[in-house]
Amino acid sequence: MKKKVLILSLSMFGLLSTNTFIPTKVLATTAVEPNENTAPEEELDVLYERVYDNGYTLGESDGYSGEKYISLDGNNQLAAYPSEAAQWFMLGYSVGFESGKRSKTEEEMTEKETDYSAGEKAGYEIGIQDYENATVAYTPPTMKSKSADWNEGFTFGYEKAIETMDLSVKAKKEGYQQGVQDEAMSVPELYTEDPMTQKAFEEGFQKAMNEKEAAKNVQYEKDGYKLGYSMEPLVVPDGLTPAGTEAFTKGYNKGEKKRLEDVKMEGFNAAFLNEKYKVPKVYESNVQLLEVYQQGFVSNKKADQFKKQAYQDGWKLGTKIDVPAAYKKNKAAVTAYKEYYQLGQEKQEKTVYDVLIALGILLSGIGLFRVIRKRKKKGDFSV
Repeated sequence: MKKKVLILSLSMFGLLSTNTFIPTKVLATTAVEPNENTAPEEELDVLYERVYDNGYTLGESDGYSGEKYISLDGNNQLAAYPSEAAQWFMLGYSVGFESGKRSKTEEEMTEKETDYSAGEKAGYEIGIQDYENATVAYTPPTMKSKSADWNEGFTFGYEKAIETMDLSVKAKKEGYQQGVQDEAMSVPELYTEDPMTQKAFEEGFQKAMNEKEAAKNVQYEKDGYKLGYSMEPLVVPDGLTPAGTEAFTKGYNKGEKKRLEDVKMEGFNAAFLNEKYKVPKVYESNVQLLEVYQQGFVSNKKADQFKKQAYQDGWKLGTKIDVPAAYKKNKAAVTAYKEYYQLGQEKQEKTVYDVLIALGILLSGIGLFRVIRKRKKKGDFSV
């Protein structure tokens, strides 16, 4: 306690030496001279500490309210204390007053900062929304229900959002251009100062990289398709990314499937052009292709009827080539139809010719018979 009293005494000595520190009213009511009943030194230490704490509590309350000595009006509680104790009371009061005043100031500053921050956050969020919706207000709105600090923060946040979005658009374009030209990303310092602009730059760069990778994957798929169509074993080139490997394999499967479909259709069409099944030499060494070719040939159940119909159409008098609509886009079917139609035409012509010959012979015989008969009647039998 002695050390505490000594330190406080030294720190406040200059303050205590002035008459302005202690109100006249307080000094008048607390000035009590020491007498023979004065307490021992140890008890005085306890007394001074209690008096100091009492003064500190009152001073802190007044300091927080901003009205000095208001709590001391009519306070006669120190009348029984020695004048030195009154000085310690006022010392505690002064220190408490400054502490309360500081607490009030800090509280007000915290409140102002809190209001400002809340307004800034709201302004920033609304600014982003307005920018994305193309409804930017060049004069940010104010909220009458909010404090001046809140509105000040709102304006700052709104304008900051617009600036950030403008810069983000620029950052994304530059990131894209860098991605087109380079494989490694390097974000300019200008865009690293804000997470949004940095993200925009990275998105632009990544977009370019994705497009380049997509273009490569398209080519990988084409290469895989060619390999698959040739029915060669699947061998993925070295150095491809997982996406590139997937594209190549996908193309290979597509190419293989298309080749099988084409060969099967080839066999199907062969049924139009051939009377009997023939094994194509090109597929003799490939069991899989030979199998689907045969499947296609056998699956054409209408080939015989189709050719028969074409033959009949050609044999009929006065008909013209008219390939059925369902087969007009099938070259093999059209070829077969024309071939068998022509055979029908030839058969028709031969039949007509034979009929005419027969008819001519018949007519000639009838004419000769009539001549002989006529001469007979006249008695002239010479021919």
